[in-house]
Amino acid sequence: MSKEPWNIGGGYFEICSCNVSCPCNFLSAPSEGSCDVAFGWEVRKGSYANVDLRGTRVVVVIQSPGHMMKGGWKAALYIDDGANEGQRKALENIFTGQAGGHMEKLVSFVTELLGVKFVPIKMSFNKNKRAVEIPDILDSEVTAVEGNDGSPVYLENLPLTFWLPRRVTQAKQERFKYKDFGMEWGWEGKHAVYSDFDWSGP
Repeated sequence: MSKEPWNIGGGYFEICSCNVSCPCNFLSAPSEGSCDVAFGWEVRKGSYANVDLRGTRVVVVIQSPGHMMKGGWKAALYIDDGANEGQRKALENIFTGQAGGHMEKLVSFVTELLGVKFVPIKMSFNKNKRAVEIPDILDSEVTAVEGNDGSPVYLENLPLTFWLPRRVTQAKQERFKYKDFGMEWGWEGKHAVYSDFDWSGP
């Protein structure tokens, strides 16, 4: 599929193995020596050329062996199996960076794409909670961190997360379990952030 004009927007959240708040976002080394992270996107608007992408969901799982800016990432891509053939091709093109835009820059750190799977993906975006489930693969829920006045804590102008808007909500995991492609981990109380997103390309 060639590079076509596209745009997508909706809800985003990330969860990783680092302590709150993830030092990778500040261009520092990860808390645990490596960084195991899952990114989730719910597409609520947008299209790739004439392909409507509304209502689709995507998850990218990454394992960075050390400082994220040094690359060497392993990555796996999961696309909602409810997407039709045209949507699947368009989303794969966008989220592997072939369509240009933010993901083209992000996947430049990836040295090994472990695979692309079409699977049932459940996501929920409820007030200050976010959750994602891929049966037998991924299960995670996060809750916003409250500040002194009870409102969520926000982070602004993070150095690493160039693919996000200027302000994101700091959250903390209730749970984060993943098992696939020979990787397995389980965490709780670790880092998460969420926000809306609005991308376009190429």
